[in-house]
Amino acid sequence: MVYKVTQKSARGPEVPVGRYQKIAEAEIVIQKKLEEDALYKLSNKYYLYEGMDMDPYKEYDQSNREIKPEEEGSSQQSGNAQSFRPSPFSTSPQPKGMPKSWVQDDSKKDDEK
Repeated sequence: MVYKVTQKSARGPEVPVGRYQKIAEAEIVIQKKLEEDALYKLSNKYYLYEGMDMDPYKEYDQSNREIKPEEEGSSQQSGNAQSFRPSPFSTSPQPKGMPKSWVQDDSKKDDEK
């Protein structure tokens, strides 16, 4: 029996990955592809077709990927991650005589009255 493996990304058509004579070979290829996708944080789905059927025999994605014991303990994320937080203050360069405050002083207008 011939097994066909295709890849479907979030945006785009199904792309053929390969044809295999044994289902075990096809599943090994799918597991390797899922490991690569997890490394690069991609969300691809893989479909395994049996023979010439148009309906997928099996569907694989990150949720039904087998987690190996050595992968569970190796986490690269630390709990103290930095994130970008924009400043509410203007960061554009100003001449030396200009005050650095972004709030305008209304005391001059009050003195004129």
